[in-house]
Amino acid sequence: MQQSATGGIDQIERARDAADRVVDGEVASFEPATEPEACAAVQRLGEHFEQLQGGFKAALEGASGGASQNSSDRLQCLAELVQNADDVGATEVQIQLRTSELRGSHDGEGVRLKDVFAIATPYLTTKREDADATGKFGIGLSAFRALSDTLEVHCAPYHVRIGEPPVAWLDQSERRLDLDGAGRTTFVIPLSNEQLALAGLVDWFDRWDDAALLFLRHVRRVTLLSSLGDPVRSLGVVCRSEGQLSRDVDAPRLLRQRAQADDGRSWVIYDADIPPPAGVGRAHKAMGPTTPIAV
Repeated sequence: MQQSATGGIDQIERARDAADRVVDGEVASFEPATEPEACAAVQRLGEHFEQLQGGFKAALEGASGGASQNSSDRLQCLAELVQNADDVGATEVQIQLRTSELRGSHDGEGVRLKDVFAIATPYLTTKREDADATGKFGIGLSAFRALSDTLEVHCAPYHVRIGEPPVAWLDQSERRLDLDGAGRTTFVIPLSNEQLALAGLVDWFDRWDDAALLFLRHVRRVTLLSSLGDPVRSLGVVCRSEGQLSRDVDAPRLLRQRAQADDGRSWVIYDADIPPPAGVGRAHKAMGPTTPIAV
């Protein structure tokens, strides 16, 4: 590795090496912290994709198309965005339809290099070792491709375009002036003219309903914004614990919660950690000593 002017290890080379390790399935010991470092790492990921040949390249392209068709609901990507936000600890998600793009943002944990690689690679998940994760195994954000061939990811220091090519860095001149990615993770889906209407999004929100938030661990509000940033629809629940229950099952945790929506509807939720039956596993997810189950 090269040495910087201050005598330390060249951070750009460390970023490129981190990208190599992520592609090899290793744990990178370095995470880019500045835009030049993030740019170097993303460009290195791009080089790996460019080196794919023949059947490997065709398989990746086929997987991209297949992952986008896993649901007949072309707005399923919004549900996947909320689920992924919940898995990284977000408490609220905002969806906004603008003139030529759809934006989704959340206040959860930021994007890391391994996440950029996973988003660019359908069916590759970063949650395989997380026994509590509930998002789909590597399909989720690929559902955006039902709306567009490209997806932008903004989360400082990352500004990335996913699609064709599989992953590329967005220079300052290519970014929207009002979006720097600071403090939030924002996904931008470019749209062709009249591809989506606000009325269609309102209808989807009404069908999805507040009840869709009942079994999420962290997200408690999802808001649809107009192009001017005004709230159009808001889904939300407030949950309060009613305590640990006496139980007849072998579960280390058995809780009763009450969830209430803004319109006054309420639900009782029983949430438990249950030891899994012998010989039963989760698809593409880690299995811990217990599995969270709620009804």
